[in-house]
Amino acid sequence: MEYLATIELAEEYLGEVGEVFNKVKVLVVKAQYDFQRALLYLTKRVYSRNIKSFIERLSNALSVGTSLKDFLRIEFISYVTEQKKMVERGTEKIKLIIDMYAALTSASILLFTTLLMVQGVFGFADLNAIFSVLLCLILAMALTSSYIVGRAIPMETRLLNKGKNTVAKILSITFTYLIISISSIAALVVLSFAGFPPLPIFITFMFIGLFGYFAYKFKVRPVLSRIMEINSTLPSILRTLGDLLSAGGLLGAVNSLAEGNWGGLTVPLKRLKARLAAGISTRSAFKMFFEESESEMLKIHMWFFWIIQTVGLNVQRATEVLLESIAIKQDAIKKRATLAGYATGLILPLHAAFVGVSVIVSELLKLFERVARISIETSQYGIQAPFFAYSTSAHIDWLPLIILISSVMILANAYLLLKIEGGWFGPFAEAISKLMFVTGAAGLLSYVASQNIVFMINPVGSGG
Repeated sequence: MEYLATIELAEEYLGEVGEVFNKVKVLVVKAQYDFQRALLYLTKRVYSRNIKSFIERLSNALSVGTSLKDFLRIEFISYVTEQKKMVERGTEKIKLIIDMYAALTSASILLFTTLLMVQGVFGFADLNAIFSVLLCLILAMALTSSYIVGRAIPMETRLLNKGKNTVAKILSITFTYLIISISSIAALVVLSFAGFPPLPIFITFMFIGLFGYFAYKFKVRPVLSRIMEINSTLPSILRTLGDLLSAGGLLGAVNSLAEGNWGGLTVPLKRLKARLAAGISTRSAFKMFFEESESEMLKIHMWFFWIIQTVGLNVQRATEVLLESIAIKQDAIKKRATLAGYATGLILPLHAAFVGVSVIVSELLKLFERVARISIETSQYGIQAPFFAYSTSAHIDWLPLIILISSVMILANAYLLLKIEGGWFGPFAEAISKLMFVTGAAGLLSYVASQNIVFMINPVGSGG
């Protein structure tokens, strides 16, 4: 019954698992079912495959005389082993996917620039078909890679404890920047097709990207760093608190713990000590402590720790279980962060190369068109220039199409980086800021360089 009491107190964190075992408690206590019979009854009424499999294993173990304690220990060892293997396998899988995605992106860039040049010279295909296929290819690669990456390593869906004002503030900043950046991208694409000059468009990309990067760096990063520091301190706090509890009560353990230096948790621990001393209930005092910590990982594990000592379970054994859980989650977070850095180091240069090469090629094609047009106009026989096999009477502006594809690549690559790092939507905003800046910088430099090249070799001037 102690286990069922623990599950009842932790129901808000357990979701469907908590609901199932609370039904078990009702059947056992009120309907006088024995524990095994209650499990068999619920097996037929649970739709989650994982939960149903766990209940069936538990029922089978109890039917052959295995104690609940031994069963849970075996299940936990199996879970830890499987999670560690999944993280290791997932790390290699994600790295392989990143390399594959980089190779396919490089091939797409080469294909696009080649098609751009061949279409500009020979006019062999329908432009709408070419760019539709290219856009679909980019989106398909990014979304497929994102789906596989998201399932490769267990993901911490929430890194931040949303109850704290500081966290609410950075969430608001990040969400506001996402709205501004995505709206700006859409507006810049529309302006490019409306004939707006490319230089202001690329400068705006740079400005919004730079603004987002510095906002994230100076407003969001410090909070994330503090939370990661708290998460790294959490195992030591739990271990120390468990040792102190074995020598005395909870109040004495918290008093002793609050005397130490625990970095970002020192002040919240002193406040917890003061609240308990003032007679506030331990449940309310610990909930306020969780909110002040800003860490979702601390909130979940410390809450289970409080529940375990409240219902009288073995604190030392429970502490070891919680420490294993924290180690697995921190390992997954660190590996995801490392892989996200690796992917960023590949994606940013490739994105810059796509924008830069495309802009230069498109501007050189304009020069070739003008040269071909002049050759036709000055030739008394109207002979077509040798490097153009189609009529040059229709001028094609490639820059709006390049800006459109670059914008789609910004969102697709940012989403991929979000799925790699996980945790919350912050990495999506950070990736968008970096990609927007790279787009603007590469486009601006390439456009200025191409205009200088055109001016130097164009016999009639740059011609805009």
